[in-house]
Amino acid sequence: MDVRGVTVGIRKGCLAGIIAFSGITLARAEELIGVAAVVRNEVDQSLPTRVIRINAGENISRDEVVKTGPDSAAKLVFSDDTNLSMGPGSTVTLNKFVYSGASRYEKATFQLVKGAFRFTTGASDKRAYEIQTPTATIGVRGTVLDIRVDANVSGTLVVLQEGAASVCMVGNAARCKQLTEVGQTATVSSQSVSTSLGAEGSGGWSFSNSVGEDPSLLQPISFAEAMLNGNAPQGAAPSGAGPSGAAPTSGGSVFPPGGAFPQPGPPPSKN
Repeated sequence: MDVRGVTVGIRKGCLAGIIAFSGITLARAEELIGVAAVVRNEVDQSLPTRVIRINAGENISRDEVVKTGPDSAAKLVFSDDTNLSMGPGSTVTLNKFVYSGASRYEKATFQLVKGAFRFTTGASDKRAYEIQTPTATIGVRGTVLDIRVDANVSGTLVVLQEGAASVCMVGNAARCKQLTEVGQTATVSSQSVSTSLGAEGSGGWSFSNSVGEDPSLLQPISFAEAMLNGNAPQGAAPSGAGPSGAAPTSGGSVFPPGGAFPQPGPPPSKN
């Protein structure tokens, strides 16, 4: 018996198995869950294997991190029609998406690390959604939420725009506040959670202002619309935009020229 030949054959077989397993693992890690419907300036996606610049119309995957630059913004649209818009200097981790059907989730977890966000639920059961920040766990019920995560002061601001939400301190399910009125705001730190109603509760901050009132970032669209827009010719301007791809200047809704976004003010005082 040629022992050396057998040994080489075994090694080759093992190597082929490792390569095949790695391919399966990579495919699972990069499971497609949505599309980048809007991209303004510099937006990156970090996958388990690489970091790349993302363009409008490109797919987004489970287990990736999406980051916007300091003068940038993006809107991600998921396969169940959930919309997540991101303001400048924002980071989100998309690490747990379990399907219960072709276009619905049994579980969808969004980890908002820092920055400004608008979250609009899609077609999945509302109990499937969970939003996490360094200080808060947010459960939603047919909801549009504006969320600001201030990593430097360890605080989370949640402003209800539609529906209802439950906002709890991380690690303390007994310390929760219910948002049931439009404009109601929850402020969460590592020590407390409080609510207020009106502009004073948000310290004058709004997601709309943080993205220059860009309508393409504020209005939700379906996954089908996002995919259709993504198949537009390369370099085409967004719907309703001028030749340069900037938002229209009429009606007081304009994407900041040169990418100069308003910076968030100081966090609101605790109640």
